[in-house]
Amino acid sequence: MKDLFSRKELFFICVLGSALGIRQMTMVIPFMSIYGETLKYNTPVLIGLSLGIFGLMQAILKFLH
Repeated sequence: MKDLFSRKELFFICVLGSALGIRQMTMVIPFMSIYGETLKYNTPVLIGLSLGIFGLMQAILKFLH
């Protein structure tokens, strides 16, 4: 069976994924959690749900672009 990605491509995918993950953790999550605490009727579940929806929309819009 032939490899799906070459070694260089796999390295690039891992580096890019790590960079985007770090961006998500350092910029989006602190903002959403702090802002979410100020909203009326907030719960940790709703804040987590909003983070999940944000990530899903990022993936869908990145795919469509």
